[in-house]
Amino acid sequence: MEVFVARQPIFNSKEEVFAYELLYRNNQVNAFPEIDEDQATAEVIINSFLNIGIDYLSEGKPCFINFTEKLLKLKLPAYFRPREIVVEILETVEPSAELVNICKDLKELGYQIALDDYVFNETNPFARQLLKYADIIKVDFLNTPKDMREKIEMLVNHLKIKTVAEKVETRESYEEAKSKGYDYFQGYFFCEASHYVYT
Repeated sequence: MEVFVARQPIFNSKEEVFAYELLYRNNQVNAFPEIDEDQATAEVIINSFLNIGIDYLSEGKPCFINFTEKLLKLKLPAYFRPREIVVEILETVEPSAELVNICKDLKELGYQIALDDYVFNETNPFARQLLKYADIIKVDFLNTPKDMREKIEMLVNHLKIKTVAEKVETRESYEEAKSKGYDYFQGYFFCEASHYVYT
């Protein structure tokens, strides 16, 4: 049996690896496989921790793992050591009172929380509360409109939250993100994700 995990590095401003994001794959060439998000996260965790080994994959660095609303409600992140993972909350998870409480509990246990593909929704009363528990906000630098990026940049600077510019595709995008004060960078400008196969 073969199992697959993709590992995409996240760099700091010195272009040193700060962390990795672990991503679901079902073969070595299918970059965007069609799969249920809950199942994708479950398979990433099983393959990373049980089949391949998180210490081998992480090289001692934290690993960002995507969590769905269902898996957060099941308290799945709490099964792992806080130093091993960053709890990355997918953009499909709508801020709510329950989500805020889940994040509060995770923070008290020592976990870092990242918000993926972040867009600030002013009409949601829980969006600002959620930011109190976020350590890192990931901004899709390729697809997020400039005015929304500027709004997020102002918010995070005020709240002292770290930022990741993701989908950084070119040197120009990287330099722009650095000039805007982003702390970390992720995307194909740096390198393609490594694929790990366990047989």
